[in-house]
Amino acid sequence: MWFYVLILFISFAAHANTLVKKNFLDQFSSSLGLVNISFAENQSTLTNEDATTTTAAQGNNSNIALNVNYNIPLNLNGSVFSQATVPVVTNDGSGLFTVGAGYNYFISSVSGRSKVIDPNVKLSLTPDIRYYIGGQLNLGYLIYVSETARKSDVLIELGIQAGIIYNFKKSLAIKAEAMMGRGIGVSTATTNTKFFAGISIDLDRYMLIF
Repeated sequence: MWFYVLILFISFAAHANTLVKKNFLDQFSSSLGLVNISFAENQSTLTNEDATTTTAAQGNNSNIALNVNYNIPLNLNGSVFSQATVPVVTNDGSGLFTVGAGYNYFISSVSGRSKVIDPNVKLSLTPDIRYYIGGQLNLGYLIYVSETARKSDVLIELGIQAGIIYNFKKSLAIKAEAMMGRGIGVSTATTNTKFFAGISIDLDRYMLIF
């Protein structure tokens, strides 16, 4: 009996150490786009140290921003991602920095390019076009200019996004995304829209499977 147990254990260990490609490949994307921000300080009037009052600042700001995104497919239609957005071109130095994570649901398509390799079979599936919708939660740092001074605030942002990915080569794709978010900070509230377009690349890496 112990002989058969030993044979099963050796077979299991040998199969566990077989290297195959990950079923769905992770994706990294870098995009540039336009960010429009509307902000308003929470109080209608602010009291200064000398007891005078100042009307709370509110306004709009537009800038060109860089977005980087790392996407990890979970299954056939869903993926999670982490992202960061940094303003790169602004009129007065104001802008919204964000870092966060979210979820994408792919409509009528798979969540990413899949690839499987074992000693006998090599299979690759590359979707041409992918559409997705999803949500995200971000931590933000807002820099804005009032009538009297440059100010900043830390906020939590909840947003929704929709996008399209078109593979023009096996591992390279064009990605376009639109996002709308609502932020609540210590002293401000924000509403923003973001439009990005850029390049996405599939990351091919090995992992152990059973």
